[in-house]
Amino acid sequence: MAQESLQNEECDRLGELARLWMRSQPMIASFIRGMVTDVHDVDDLVQLVAETCARKFDKFDPQGCDQSFLRWSLSIARFEVLRYYKRQKRTAACFSPETMDAIAAEFERTESPQEDRLDALRKCLGNVTDRNRQLVEMRYFRDLHTDRIADRLGLTSSGVRVALHRTRQFLADCVQRKLEGAEYAE
Repeated sequence: MAQESLQNEECDRLGELARLWMRSQPMIASFIRGMVTDVHDVDDLVQLVAETCARKFDKFDPQGCDQSFLRWSLSIARFEVLRYYKRQKRTAACFSPETMDAIAAEFERTESPQEDRLDALRKCLGNVTDRNRQLVEMRYFRDLHTDRIADRLGLTSSGVRVALHRTRQFLADCVQRKLEGAEYAE
């Protein structure tokens, strides 16, 4: 039983890593693309950053240091780009480490609107009924089709679609209200 719990925690942790990486990977690739001119080296560096993030993910603690995954993975990308240029003795780095820091900071800043939206969505999900939260989880996190959800919960497929539509509408309105409230608070 304890081993099953550990396996479930590990699966959850890997799922979280995959979700965070998928959201951050385009920014990481853009950052590296701006630092390195060789397309093949860019791909290799993005893969190296992904591997490093996976290997060190147990050290990532978003609550402990007020650090977003994007900020954390950008710092890894910056380090890997610097290492790349050290290995490429014939080619000097295009940017100083200070300039790289400034560029990375700008990439982090562009993350904020998306993060604000996700935070608002998380809060709004807390206001959804347990049944509707279960529908959302089954449809969007487990990627189950509405027919399959209906079978599992003893509902009609059209009932599931209507409930999901209403829940999406509620969440969209709630997120919008929260984001507008945050604008006025600033």
